[in-house]
Amino acid sequence: LEKRFGKGLLFTTSFNFSKSLSNDDSLSYYNRQGKARTSYDQQKAFGAFVVYELPVGKGQRWLNQGGVLNTVLGGWKVNVSENTLSGQPISITHAGSPNRYLTASRVNTLAPIEQARVPNWDMGQRFPTAAQTPYFNSSVFACPSAYSMSTLVQAPPLYWMQFSIRAEF
Repeated sequence: LEKRFGKGLLFTTSFNFSKSLSNDDSLSYYNRQGKARTSYDQQKAFGAFVVYELPVGKGQRWLNQGGVLNTVLGGWKVNVSENTLSGQPISITHAGSPNRYLTASRVNTLAPIEQARVPNWDMGQRFPTAAQTPYFNSSVFACPSAYSMSTLVQAPPLYWMQFSIRAEF
């Protein structure tokens, strides 16, 4: 959706709902069990963008004149954008399982993923990696049984806002 208001205000917003499926890349034949969400599946995406042209400079409300003053003070725009993306599927793998698997060796969750996340998580010490606080509680995961499919875990959503000011000379 886009709406252009008078006096230099523009508002644009978008929403995308999609699903990306693929067969497991490790299989050389088609197997319906291998069909799953891709690692780049972004199910929901929302974006809003606002641009406001400041009413200063030639052809505007204030300082409506040319020359050096227009060059320095005219043509400025303020941009604000807000983006929200649903979490992508992430694979939590395991090592040391006694079982054999046809596809990627992902773990199964034993409880809802909300219980797997560490409450009040903070990265903690960034370096070395061993000092970082784990995002997931590993006791909520288990190796899947032999020749079975495992589950994908949904990453948390991503929110970010950007702000900029620019001038056209």
